[in-house]
Amino acid sequence: MPSLVALIERPKDPGPAIALLVARVGLAPAEARMRLAPEPPALVVRHEDAVALAEALTKAGAPALAIDLEQRQAPVLARSFELGPGQVTFFGRTGNETEMSYGEIRLILRGLRMTSSEVTKTETTRKFDIGKAIMTQGLMLSKTVKREVRSELKTSYHAAMIYGPRESVLLDEAELTYQSLGSAIKPARVENLNTLVGELRKRAATARYDDRLLRLGSRPLPLEPSDPFDVIAEILNQAQLR
Repeated sequence: MPSLVALIERPKDPGPAIALLVARVGLAPAEARMRLAPEPPALVVRHEDAVALAEALTKAGAPALAIDLEQRQAPVLARSFELGPGQVTFFGRTGNETEMSYGEIRLILRGLRMTSSEVTKTETTRKFDIGKAIMTQGLMLSKTVKREVRSELKTSYHAAMIYGPRESVLLDEAELTYQSLGSAIKPARVENLNTLVGELRKRAATARYDDRLLRLGSRPLPLEPSDPFDVIAEILNQAQLR
C-alpha cells in the first residue's frame, strides 16, 4: 500500500521540487505548487515508492519524509496520571501503566483534536395544498411536511502527545482526570491540561516542545481521512527522529 510523503520544511525555491512532482508523480505544475504551499508539516502526495520520492524532494531543496500510518505504534490513551519526583506515570482505561522518567521524554506536542459525528433532525414546514383547500372550501390551505436533515457536527478538543523512547501517550482533555493535581486543579479542563503540560515541560527540561498543532491540528488534510492531529503529530515525531 502506498505511503504518504510529507513536507517538513518549506523550500526556499520550490521550482526544482515542482518539476520533480510533475515528472515523477504526474501532477500539473499548478497542483504541485499548491501541494508545496501549506505551512509544514503538510501532506504532499500518496506514492508507491514514498521513501525514494521523499529523498528526491529533500535533495531538490524541499525537506520531506515518508510516513506509513499503518505501521506506527498507536499511542496510549491516558485516563489519569501521577507526577512523581523523577518520573510521570500514566494510567489507561484498563489500569495499564506507562511510566516515563522525565529525562526520557523527548518530545511534547500541544494541539487540537477534531471529532465529527452525523446529526439527524426533523424539520417541519407548512406547504400550500390546493387539493386540501378545494376539499375544505378554503378552511384549510396548507399541509404539514416533515423531512429529515442530516448534518456533520465537528467538535475540537485540546490535547497533547508525550513521546518517550519506546511509547507515546495521548492526553485528551475530554478523557483525562486531574485529581492528582491537588490544590492546583482548576474548574476548566483545558486549564488543567495546560497545567499538566507546563509541569512536564518544566521537569522534562531536555524535551522539545512544539505547539504548531494548535493551528494545524484542525486543518483539513487533502490525502488522508484520519484525524489531522494524529497524522501531523506522527509527521512531527518522525521529523524529530531524523
